[in-house]
Amino acid sequence: MPRPPAWRHTLDEARRQALVAVDFYNRPGDRRSFTDFIVHIHLAWQNLMLPKAAAAAVEARIPFRFGVNNFTKLRQMWQIGPEKGGDMRAMTGSDGFAVYSPAFGQFVYTPKLVDRMVDALSTGEAFARYERRETMWAANTALLDEVRDTDERKMARADA
Repeated sequence: MPRPPAWRHTLDEARRQALVAVDFYNRPGDRRSFTDFIVHIHLAWQNLMLPKAAAAAVEARIPFRFGVNNFTKLRQMWQIGPEKGGDMRAMTGSDGFAVYSPAFGQFVYTPKLVDRMVDALSTGEAFARYERRETMWAANTALLDEVRDTDERKMARADA
């Protein structure tokens, strides 16, 4: 049986903390239960993947160095996460890959995004395309087409 991914424990702990929080919230008549709910729901959010943890999860599954900067550049290319730093609005490709966390005031990223990045960066050639900062956009025509489609949709909405 293969070893579970490095991020699995973190996700399981987030789930456990959320269930404990719900249990405290549902206790009738206990004045402390709401405070306990706040503490445990905060811990649940904290255990989801912030950019550093998500980058580490990707790096653990590919044979290359992959830092937070790489993670940020790639998710921006895919239109995932906040529109601007500190913004609560998500970019168009964020569904299922990123969730805004009010507890942290920033986005947290799902294991689904980590899996997508690992699939995209699994070979040396694919990783080399993403590593070249100057030609990152030009190296992957599929991403360019995706961005052009998004821009065309924005222009169509502006014309309407």
